Amino acid sequence: MPSPATILDPEAPLPQFIDSSMLSTFRSCPRKFFWQYVHNLRAPGSSIHLAAGSAFAAGLESLRNFQALHPTEPIHAEVLWQAAVPAALKAWNDFPLDLMEDSPKNIHNVLYALELYLNEFHPFYDEVQPLVITQPDGSQKVTTEFSFAIPLPVNHPNGDPFIYVGRFDLLGQYKVNNLLVVLDDKTTGSLGPYWLKQWDMRGQFLGYLWACRKLGYNVSNVVVRGTGLLKTDTNFLSHPLSYPDILIERWEQELYNSLELLKAFHSQNYYPYNFADACSSYGGCPMQQLCQAKEPEDWLNNYVVEKWNPVAED
Repeated sequence: MPSPATILDPEAPLPQFIDSSMLSTFRSCPRKFFWQYVHNLRAPGSSIHLAAGSAFAAGLESLRNFQALHPTEPIHAEVLWQAAVPAALKAWNDFPLDLMEDSPKNIHNVLYALELYLNEFHPFYDEVQPLVITQPDGSQKVTTEFSFAIPLPVNHPNGDPFIYVGRFDLLGQYKVNNLLVVLDDKTTGSLGPYWLKQWDMRGQFLGYLWACRKLGYNVSNVVVRGTGLLKTDTNFLSHPLSYPDILIERWEQELYNSLELLKAFHSQNYYPYNFADACSSYGGCPMQQLCQAKEPEDWLNNYVVEKWNPVAED
């Protein structure tokens, strides 16, 4: 269990491994980045959204890998679902099984959504198929849960490069033309016009494409697949996107600019406050209490210390 916060370490180091979530937080509010990723503070309690997303992703990875072991024949959906259930429950990890039982994102609905997903996107018939890569030792690896760690031409204060890291659900190819594509699944409570539009300039996906290119995969296309976990229904939406080279190039330049700015703030030991939408979006920033306090350390006992590790395996 995470331990309660007590004091702020004046020598707390700047993270060297940076991922999309950290970058987005820094850009929306440097002060939130300071609390969350330099001092590793978070509000206590479990997130139903994180639990559901982790369990669903683990189940999908398991059933896709199981089918990939039998590339010439479709495995019955019930068999695939049974293979996915243990992985999903394990990923739920120490979240209570009855966590927010009245939420549509409870574990029972997640497992049911995995069953329905197989009716919509059975991995044998899916339009996006995983790559199977032969390893140097001759073994074969399926490109589910594709991860990367790319050293950057911007040095961390310790003298070594910053490293941009990430992981997405599948590096695959379309069955019809073998065109490479990134597939990422999202659980959500609403599938509609806003859900579709939010991906048009999504830095998370631009970073995935940039990383794939650095690793030798010339990818420009993404399929974001939404699973809507609703109180009375579960529905799906698959949305293809294609990003032009210029957006990927601009994303890369802004990555470097953000890291230089982050270094400057850290060297001055001053992270600016947002005082705008970041304070109130998504139900309100959990760090508001610290930002409002004259002496933030007096309120640390309302938070726990839990270091975010963007390169950790689930």
